[in-house]
Amino acid sequence: MNTKKQQLISNMETILLKSENVGIFEYKNLTVVEFEKVRSAAHKHSINPLVVKNTLCSIALKNQGFKNIDKLKDRILITYSDNPASCVSFLSSIKDSSLKKKLNPISVINRNNKCSLSIKQLITMGNADGIKVVLLNILKNQQIKLIKLLQLKSNQ
Repeated sequence: MNTKKQQLISNMETILLKSENVGIFEYKNLTVVEFEKVRSAAHKHSINPLVVKNTLCSIALKNQGFKNIDKLKDRILITYSDNPASCVSFLSSIKDSSLKKKLNPISVINRNNKCSLSIKQLITMGNADGIKVVLLNILKNQQIKLIKLLQLKSNQ
């Protein structure tokens, strides 16, 4: 693999390691105007959008230990932020139904517990509010684990 591709994979791995919240989306046939709408919606929610090749994204995810990501087929948009609920807010802010059809959410990854949630599994909850509840519960569980860890440390 050439140096440029290795650098791109390394950059994606850094994003996965340092961002609180990462969303992975496949997309097809987005016009420039539609992509600008996506980029604008991302920036409104303090999200950084990054377009990457599917194979390079798969390699970066695999290198970081994420196993339950479906095989990525199309072009990939990665959104990342330090706000744990940002991807859910971003998804719910896109109102254009034709645009939503072209932007296929694959996964939301929470850095703190390396949890990878398949959007296809979460879709059965009906809407973005259901997904938001699941993500907030994950964060709550992490807070509980941290409190227990701190209590153990103080008892020693």
